[in-house]
Amino acid sequence: MLHRRVVAGREADRPGGPRPTHGANYCQKNGYNPFDRVPAVTTEPDGRSALAVALSWVSTLTTVALEMALPCLAGVWLDRRLGTRIVFTVLGAMGGLALGVYHLIKIAAAQNKRRKN
Repeated sequence: MLHRRVVAGREADRPGGPRPTHGANYCQKNGYNPFDRVPAVTTEPDGRSALAVALSWVSTLTTVALEMALPCLAGVWLDRRLGTRIVFTVLGAMGGLALGVYHLIKIAAAQNKRRKN
């Protein structure tokens, strides 16, 4: 089916139907909000959205990764500064690994406790 539209002061046929109306004026006039179509998904009992839960996990896991990596990098810096071989690098790597595993165990225990409640 062809629909009529005005092009440069004259009507022209346009296959596929009329051109959709876009823009802020259309939204304001018709009370249309494009974000109303997306329901707020809540998975947590405290009512946080899925995005808030995901960002919380991202920040937690980034913290754990930095806890594991930064002590090792500090050990490399100390080894270069003091002229030692790999003494502080190994100590930093072991300390960072222990710290990261400890933090992961705390996170898992907190999640387990939250699921039981």
